[in-house]
Amino acid sequence: TVVFPRSVEQMREDMGQVVSLLKDRKTGTRTQRIEADIVTTLKELVESIKELRKKIRNGEAGENAPGQQQNPPLLPSSAELKLLRSCQERVNRQTSDFHDDHADPVALDTDARGQLQQIVHRQQEIAEMARKMNERLTGQ
Repeated sequence: TVVFPRSVEQMREDMGQVVSLLKDRKTGTRTQRIEADIVTTLKELVESIKELRKKIRNGEAGENAPGQQQNPPLLPSSAELKLLRSCQERVNRQTSDFHDDHADPVALDTDARGQLQQIVHRQQEIAEMARKMNERLTGQ
């Protein structure tokens, strides 16, 4: 799987960010949004595992891409695609929230620039995950 491990890594990064914000006694909207994203990500990961367990019980877990004989994917492609879509939705929301919080892009402080860089990096990761999923599914 491409998306599951990266979703866990992003969630871990978000948890570290929340720890840092809370150490600085910043409990505002930004911290609460990140915490909500963590909870949502956990729920989505659990749901994807439940979908895999259901497919295993129904005998459908051996879905291999063309040319793959061993090691079936950790998650069904449908569950992985849902996770990818959720990642994109989070980045879209973060982008919108950032825009709402920072109307003047020229006047960004160091913290805001860091936030923006993280959003850009996550968008690049999503594009890369989508490319890898496509390669795996099409066998290219």
